[in-house]
Amino acid sequence: MTTPTVSAARGPAEREFTAFAHRFALHGRTVVLALCSVPAVLAMPADDMPVTAAVCLAVLAWCGVRLSPAAALRPRAATVCDLAVMTGMCLSRPLVVPESQTAYDGTWIVVAISFLAVSYQLTHPPLTGAFAAVLLGAADLAGAALADPDGWTRAVPVVGWVLMEAALARVLFVVVLRESRAADAALRAAAAARRDLEVAEARRAAEREHLAVLHDTASATLLMASLPGSGVRPGALRAQAARDLDRLLAARDGGAPDGTDGTGEASGAETADVAAELMAELAAHPALDVTAAFADDLGSAPRAAVTSLRDSVGEALRNVVRHAGVTEARLAAERSRGVLTVTVSDLGAGFDPADVPAHRQGLKLSVAGRMAAAGGSADIASRRGQGTTVRLTWPDETAGARAGDAAEGGGDEAAGRFPAVERHLFRGLRHAGLVILTVIHFGLALPALLGSLSGYRHPPLQVAAFCVLTGVLIVTAAYLLRGRPWPARWPAPALGAVLAASVAATSQLPADDFLRTPHWSFLEAGWFGVVLLGHRGFRAVGAFIAGHLALMVGLLYVAGAPSRPEAAGMALSALAVCGFQVAVVLGLGLLRDRTDAIAAAARDRESLRIRATAALHIHADQRERYRALQATVLPLLGALARGTADPEDPAVRRACAREATRLRRLFAESDYAGDQLIHELRACIDVAERAGVTVSLAVRGEPLHLPQEVRRALTDPVIAALAAARHTARATVVRAPGQVRVGVVIDVPDAPALPAARAEHDAPDGVRVRRVSGDGRLFVEAACAA
Repeated sequence: MTTPTVSAARGPAEREFTAFAHRFALHGRTVVLALCSVPAVLAMPADDMPVTAAVCLAVLAWCGVRLSPAAALRPRAATVCDLAVMTGMCLSRPLVVPESQTAYDGTWIVVAISFLAVSYQLTHPPLTGAFAAVLLGAADLAGAALADPDGWTRAVPVVGWVLMEAALARVLFVVVLRESRAADAALRAAAAARRDLEVAEARRAAEREHLAVLHDTASATLLMASLPGSGVRPGALRAQAARDLDRLLAARDGGAPDGTDGTGEASGAETADVAAELMAELAAHPALDVTAAFADDLGSAPRAAVTSLRDSVGEALRNVVRHAGVTEARLAAERSRGVLTVTVSDLGAGFDPADVPAHRQGLKLSVAGRMAAAGGSADIASRRGQGTTVRLTWPDETAGARAGDAAEGGGDEAAGRFPAVERHLFRGLRHAGLVILTVIHFGLALPALLGSLSGYRHPPLQVAAFCVLTGVLIVTAAYLLRGRPWPARWPAPALGAVLAASVAATSQLPADDFLRTPHWSFLEAGWFGVVLLGHRGFRAVGAFIAGHLALMVGLLYVAGAPSRPEAAGMALSALAVCGFQVAVVLGLGLLRDRTDAIAAAARDRESLRIRATAALHIHADQRERYRALQATVLPLLGALARGTADPEDPAVRRACAREATRLRRLFAESDYAGDQLIHELRACIDVAERAGVTVSLAVRGEPLHLPQEVRRALTDPVIAALAAARHTARATVVRAPGQVRVGVVIDVPDAPALPAARAEHDAPDGVRVRRVSGDGRLFVEAACAA
């Protein structure tokens, strides 16, 4: 079938609505025709029933063909055949409609073509839909002329109503389509915000993992090589440098350092054996005697999680070697109810966690941060003289509980539903229903009332009923047009007034006028229920329409019971009026139930987009990070691994100290500190203090916000000077209005690799450097405007 013309890049709400409109139109017409067939056959005299039944069965058989996949393959041919079949149905009116029913405003054929005209507005472009409605109306007039050449003009108002329904259906389709597109726009805006957040988080997680890997590899190795008398055997240092270099080069040339593709998804095997990975990590620590106790049911876990567990265990074991003062440790691993718990413990010196400086990154970055990024947690317990215990858990049960609580408190969106979609769909229903109701009220009901006014027994009562409905319509329209929800108590009195007005207007009618032109209130009463109760679903609207219909039937029997053919004709007329109302609400209710599918489609599309965007940014970030490492760190590690750089050479030690200090500064940059410059400077000083240099730091002035590149330019001279210091150094930071100065005095007259002195106008970052030497000392200062 031909689809409506819509935008090329349709969103999930629009796609779902247009697809649903097609399904609803094709299945709905089949149901309506089936419902019409029963009263159509019953209304005929016994001798004519077989012919009517044959026509109805033929039409229903064609509806079955229209539902088949073959019809969808040739939409134009199916449309032409469909209009030909329905035109033939209209022309069969002399054979399938009893003469007694022509006195009423509706026949089963009118009911059928009215729904067909409506369905074409949902499945075809405007011109095709308009042509189909006019053709069906003309065919019905032709059938009426064949059945009653002298009285066929009585069918003209009925055909006018069919065309009106088709126009109103087009309005409904356009309004709901517009709201579907608005829902897609809301989804796109929410998705863009979520994408920015998740991409930023993914980039941050990749950066944390990169820093953790640098801390575990290059930073530790270069720091060790920079310390005089570290006691590390040259062979062991070369092997460690070679392992570090291999790992960094693999991360540079392949996936993320954690064994994923950079977005948190495993790049190779989806899972890894927990015990095998932990044993492989133990083999990398030959200097440590580790007692391992693994449960038999460790099994496997996602590779990213196992990699984080393994790397965290490795850092914990390295800390035993560096700080515990013992050569023995214990490693235990177990799995209980799906939760992996890995514990590293020693009986060494221990420490007080409260005394760890903020710029120390080992446990915070390489253990706690790494486990948190993988969805786990790390708990470190230690006391001086009583050893240290590091407990790793994956997944983090408390984090899972918090996520569950957040999901419970997150409402529909956390549950996968998108209230914005439902809100836009029902706003479209209300607006379209209001347009339809207004057109019927002033375009059909009012002319019918004025044209029949002289024939009513009490005309003022009819006018009063019309005024009541007008008042309800105006108040409801005012709420909708102002964009404000009406009070929760408004629908009940409004619908009560509608029922009262409809009963009052109907009570003055003779039985012959029921469901004909003088019965103007029946045309619109149900639409008030659609507008006021549509958000509550089909049951509420259906109950109102059924209740109103029951009142009309009761009043009809009070006025006089109709004959069987008359009752059949009235039933078809009621079906023609109420069927459109019920179909609209039922269709929107079914579409609302599809909002989960709309949300799922939006999530699936956005997840792919997020992964692609995150991978693009992460890989670009990674290239930039390793470009910086390629200039300094990687060549130095390569020289240590090959043995061409001897740590006993003071120049090599100074080079290692400089690069180790820059890496420590890089780690400190990832923190959020109240005074970022001092925080990073303390990280630089820490490396010198580990080498046995006594460093004092004096700070004057309040913290100032400085860009990262400026802070680096201010601390680079300090790093080079501290790497050359022998025993003492004094660092100062002065922050005065309009200027920041960072200086250091060391106990040697010169420092290799020190940045050359430069004036402010020669510095692209605006930082000027000056150096003064004398009396066996060197003073270096970097300053910039603030």
